[in-house]
Amino acid sequence: MHNTSPQAETLTPLNPIWRVQRFESLDSTNRYILDQARLGAKEGLVVIADEQVKGRGRMQRSWSSPKGKSFSASVLFDSERTLFDAQILVKVVSLAMCWTLDKLYSLDAGIKWPNDLEVRGKKIAGVLAEVAGRNDKTQVVVGIGVNLGQNEEELSVLGRPATSVFLERPDLESVPALALLDDFLARISSLLETARSAGGTVMILSHYRDRCTTLGQSVVARLPSGETVEGMAIDLGNDGELIISAGHERHIVNAGDVENLNVWP
Repeated sequence: MHNTSPQAETLTPLNPIWRVQRFESLDSTNRYILDQARLGAKEGLVVIADEQVKGRGRMQRSWSSPKGKSFSASVLFDSERTLFDAQILVKVVSLAMCWTLDKLYSLDAGIKWPNDLEVRGKKIAGVLAEVAGRNDKTQVVVGIGVNLGQNEEELSVLGRPATSVFLERPDLESVPALALLDDFLARISSLLETARSAGGTVMILSHYRDRCTTLGQSVVARLPSGETVEGMAIDLGNDGELIISAGHERHIVNAGDVENLNVWP
């Protein structure tokens, strides 16, 4: 079994709203929190794992989380409006990690809509939101995986351009996962407070626009229906949806895979 009990459970002194459970190995941090949410876990539960053996990404893709070379964490949030909250919480977590990578490693990470973090056009992290519903409550689990110590050979199996903190900052002797945690959670706390204040989601979307590498790019969006939309990504809607201009038409994309067609240098 990979998830019998955590190695440790702590109240983070710098971020007292979070209750952190650490595991040596889990099948999936998101899956574990979903189970705990259904059993009555409260907002603020954070689960981190040194290794995920069945990590998940969007569209049921697998996510590689090798032991000692990645940061894998999931956070439980309360939700009032399920779909909208999930979209905003993904942006909160994505922005928090962008700012953490910038502060700790001087990495200028951008966000490829809707939830990939990139450095120089290469994926360094991914975010996945899932809804946990009970009769009396709806909650959202947001998980994030960050490539920390992988080399080029280890990342080549992903089938798309990817990078890691190690590859971007080879001058660093090591990149321990726990070094990210306090800064990351502190930034989530601040952004969450903003998001839940009057007019706060507008501010979150403004920050997200500033980091969104998809805007201004020629893109093709593959929608869940199987339809594709190709054009210029020109803006985000009020709920964070992607607006694509194709000829004289504008398409609103709420979900799907988006590929940047511009050639990166």
